[in-house]
Amino acid sequence: LIKIGWEPKGKFPLGKETPIKIEFRDPFTKYVIPQITYDYTIEQKGKIISSETKIFSQNGRDSIFTTINSIGSTKLQIENINGLDSNVEFEFEFEVTKILTKDDADHLVVMSTGSWQQGCEKINACFAPYTIVIKTGETILFENQDEFAHNVLLEGETDYLHSSTDIINPNESFVYKFSEVGRHDYWCTLHPWMKGSVVVKDTSELNIPEWIKNNATWWAD
Repeated sequence: LIKIGWEPKGKFPLGKETPIKIEFRDPFTKYVIPQITYDYTIEQKGKIISSETKIFSQNGRDSIFTTINSIGSTKLQIENINGLDSNVEFEFEFEVTKILTKDDADHLVVMSTGSWQQGCEKINACFAPYTIVIKTGETILFENQDEFAHNVLLEGETDYLHSSTDIINPNESFVYKFSEVGRHDYWCTLHPWMKGSVVVKDTSELNIPEWIKNNATWWAD
């Protein structure tokens, strides 16, 4: 049994050296097995990105440091464990993606100071702005300017927009890209009165001049 992971959790970051953490565990007791040798190969689209043989792990835990410079499905193969059976192979698939940063954000939404206590909802100021209109494919930087932790969950969904962590601590932020047209209502599950909305419109719709929109009926006649 092999366990792998990296930080932050979620999709693997593009173009950044990141350690893939590995643990070798007994499949029955789940205890970590010490003194392990193994080979590994990281492959993407049929091309080997990195590989190494006869790696020795004293305590059964190890890290493979790698940088992947292209987006897409990637495969990690671990085999020849302790040289006992070269036919035993463990294969893991994961997705490599660009991690959005503050510099990528098109808009800003803040978790307002004092929003941890009720009252801000009376003036729709828990998230500011309360409603924001953006184009498809644009990104929003959600920034916690409050003194308590918050989170952001879309109505009807179970995964937070910030998938790598359950909370956004004070002075922390994350960037999210909205691709689907429509109204996306969201809230903070820790403070249910905190609500906001993102309205995503098609790019072509937003580019239509207001005077044409206002006279659409007349134009049709």
